[in-house]
Amino acid sequence: LSNFSAVISKFRSDDVQIITGASYGHESDAIVMVLTHTPEELLIIEQSIKDAGVIVVDSFLSICETSEYMTTEEEEQARVDALDES
Repeated sequence: LSNFSAVISKFRSDDVQIITGASYGHESDAIVMVLTHTPEELLIIEQSIKDAGVIVVDSFLSICETSEYMTTEEEEQARVDALDES
């Protein structure tokens, strides 16, 4: 378990989100969700988890892109600032 924890700590950063959770009554004991900017980063992290001795039962890849309807960071900050002024 310490090797797994070390892998998570090594790769978790501002650019890589790693969420872990327990899985009860399923075919696995834990769930790991990794959000990266590139599939290559994801594969490196997955292989590192396997190298730490974790048996990966299932692995899924989902590619998402930002909607053109999303606000920019600056627009969202202006919206939040306007709420503070109210």
